[in-house]
Amino acid sequence: MQKINGRIAFLDIARALCVLWIVSFWHMNSYLETSIRFFEFGTPERENLGYITNGVLALFTFISGFFISQNDIAVKRDVWAFYKKRIVRFMIPLFVSCVMLSCGGYIKFHHIFTICLGVSQFLPPPYPRTLWYFSMIIFFYAVTPVILRLRNQKHEYGILICIIITLFLLIGNRFLFWDRRLADNFVFYSLPFLFRNPKSISNFIMYKWNYLFVFLIFLIALLLPKNSNFFIGFAINASICYIILVVSKAFSNFDVVSNFFSVVAYASMFAYLYHRELYTMVKSVVGFFSYIEAIICVFILFFVSYLGQVSYNRFVNKWIYKA
Repeated sequence: MQKINGRIAFLDIARALCVLWIVSFWHMNSYLETSIRFFEFGTPERENLGYITNGVLALFTFISGFFISQNDIAVKRDVWAFYKKRIVRFMIPLFVSCVMLSCGGYIKFHHIFTICLGVSQFLPPPYPRTLWYFSMIIFFYAVTPVILRLRNQKHEYGILICIIITLFLLIGNRFLFWDRRLADNFVFYSLPFLFRNPKSISNFIMYKWNYLFVFLIFLIALLLPKNSNFFIGFAINASICYIILVVSKAFSNFDVVSNFFSVVAYASMFAYLYHRELYTMVKSVVGFFSYIEAIICVFILFFVSYLGQVSYNRFVNKWIYKA
């Protein structure tokens, strides 16, 4: 697989496409002038585009799971090292974003703690907007050392615990008030644990019969009632994931494209965490956006996010890991 500075090119492209869809289209829509919005809440257009968004989030989760699955948990200190890295690299920026959104009235004050503890999706709705995704990811991170430890003992044990957790989340959704998106996305988070090495996922994506198989699944899923069955939702999400991965794999053959999307992917976490704050601040000055203003705002977002990620990584490497 083609790599750029140790990163896997086609996965960087896929990650970049996912975050661009979320922050440049799906969330940006509510900041546009009413007359030029792509959809309104409660309309068929939003429902149909929502299927794509669910697939995009599933792929984003799959990619996170893929890189996490390359870790190894053999002894207790590996567990602490795993959690320390997540806390330092992920939890601190998330906490800052939660505080900022709470001060701006976008989320409630108690959501700061439920999000950072990874429990917001287990509590009664309404769930916190936007950052519900990160609360979910924290829960996934919390159970990951168990999966990795069991997989280290025997590969089948890792698969079994992923199935058990998925069933647990589905039961919680059925009989309690747990967010259905927990189970939907955990499947995609855990799927990479089936692959024993990074090259196997690339080979799977490019296997020639997959194109026909995915097309048939997607066609059948479209003809059946949506959101009524866990497996229908999985089929739609999996089809969208596969399409984006195939496109990303094709783009990775072009160095200019790969380098551009590598930068976008590098800035993706900060862009996802802080785009609401930036958009709200700009809207308070200029009002609702035109298309031109929206494009400029997106460029500013990724420029600032890239610089923020670079600066934060340098700070962590200098003051935390070397302390």
